[in-house]
Amino acid sequence: MFSGMTHFQPTQGKDEKIPDVQESVPDAVDFFGHRQSKEQSLEHDLKSCEIPKSEAKKKLKDGGGDEDRKKKRNKKRKRENDNSEVDEEQSHKKKEKHSIEKLAELQKEKVNAFRNKHHIYVNGSDIPDPIECFTDLDTQYSLPHYILNNVLESGYAQPTPIQMQAIPLLLQDRELLACAPTGSGKTAAFILPVLYHLKEPKKCGFRCVVVSPTRELAQQIYREFCRLSKGKALRIHILTKAKANANNFGPKSSKRFDILVTTPNRLVHMLQQDPPAIQLDSVEWLILDEADKLFEKGKDGFRDQIATIYQACSNPKIKRALFSATLSNGIEEWTRVHLDNVVRITVGV
Repeated sequence: MFSGMTHFQPTQGKDEKIPDVQESVPDAVDFFGHRQSKEQSLEHDLKSCEIPKSEAKKKLKDGGGDEDRKKKRNKKRKRENDNSEVDEEQSHKKKEKHSIEKLAELQKEKVNAFRNKHHIYVNGSDIPDPIECFTDLDTQYSLPHYILNNVLESGYAQPTPIQMQAIPLLLQDRELLACAPTGSGKTAAFILPVLYHLKEPKKCGFRCVVVSPTRELAQQIYREFCRLSKGKALRIHILTKAKANANNFGPKSSKRFDILVTTPNRLVHMLQQDPPAIQLDSVEWLILDEADKLFEKGKDGFRDQIATIYQACSNPKIKRALFSATLSNGIEEWTRVHLDNVVRITVGV
């Protein structure tokens, strides 16, 4: 009986929407609380995203602490690096100092062995190393070439032991007491340093006085001075007459000399004239050769004359050197009293 009937089916238009049941349910009839549950869930989600104030402050504080700790770590690293650099520098300096000290010790041992080999014995402070050859005078002391040339032309091949040690000492303006056998080269040992120090001629009077006990020795020293000073116009004079002309050496003399070689009696005779026939106040170097004979006791000695000559050489900057074949108590006592910071050299077995 219903075969002829048609069934009604609701149709949905394109612009029509099916209402959301949950949203359209009024609050009064929302028995199951769908809307409240959803709002609570949303609120819970929002709250879960929030950071509590105390926790935020803690994180902020912790963040600042991290920055401080980072700065402290950087400062600590910098201090460690600086300390490391300082330690490295100090270690380098210690190694360098140790190396220098070791080299100095080796040099000292070498010098001592060299002195022992040549029977050179020294006593004093700040003693320079001996030379091994004459060319050392050029490399170490810049000795003028004209002197070295004259040394070679005069037949000096190698320095003798007394020359090895005495020349460096006198080149350094040291006062000296040297003892070496006769014929060992003592004359050249003091001539070379004197020529080095005087350098050029000057019109100021005698600048070097060499006193020897005999006329023969004085003449020998004079000839050696002339030979080794060749090429330089230094004026060298030897007193050969006891009654020398005062006009040659007095303060009004127009003729001046640089070096004087003399015996004690002849020089004292001129000094004791009234007024003195010779002036020695400009003397820079006083050399006493064969001092053991000059200081002999009795009539053969010249102690009184040496005292007069010593007092006449009044230059406060004067340097004195004594050369002798033997050492007596009188010589050593005189040097202790009258020489400053004296060095003693002894050559022999």
